[in-house]
Amino acid sequence: MSLIDNNNSLDNIQKLYYLRSFVREEPFDLIKNLPLVGESYQEALKLLKNRYENKNRIVNEHICNLLDLRTVGKSTAGNLREFVSAIRQQVAAIKNHNPNIIYWDHILTCIILRKLDGYTSRAYQLERDLDAEPSLEDLLCYLDKRALALEGTDQSHHQQPQARWSNNGKVAAHAAAADKPPTCLNCATAGEEQCDSCQQQREAVASSE
Repeated sequence: MSLIDNNNSLDNIQKLYYLRSFVREEPFDLIKNLPLVGESYQEALKLLKNRYENKNRIVNEHICNLLDLRTVGKSTAGNLREFVSAIRQQVAAIKNHNPNIIYWDHILTCIILRKLDGYTSRAYQLERDLDAEPSLEDLLCYLDKRALALEGTDQSHHQQPQARWSNNGKVAAHAAAADKPPTCLNCATAGEEQCDSCQQQREAVASSE
């Protein structure tokens, strides 16, 4: 429509030619038998709009996509971000068609909360203002913040060194260093690991295995 229909330098026969070149399969079949005359361009647009510009059907498809969203079994940062992104895409597509929506936020928040795991759903209910009207945007912002918090927790967990603890609660050794045999003072001083003391320890360990 922007490049062809609104271009005053093209006549209707040229516009019809471009329209035919831009469509495939079923849309092309609808208009392919129209004669190449000026009047056929408006007729082609009418046929296509009657067939495909069904706003009610389009909105219903996006609502069905919201209803069919996969349930979040476990609240991880990735799962929540993917869930929120899918909701925002469907909601934006619906709003583009300017539907007459009543109690929109009430309905959607109810649907979305049923898709979340029990812990996340309860946490949101405890945090939100129960006297305020349900808000879809508030819920999505909460899920974004939760994903960010989980992301930070996961990173700190992976970066934390693993350690073994003795009975008195003090760190005995890092896991990475636990498998390395200790070096005696003689070896540390001499700069080698072949002193008599180390060799005897190795032989004792080997015989016990």
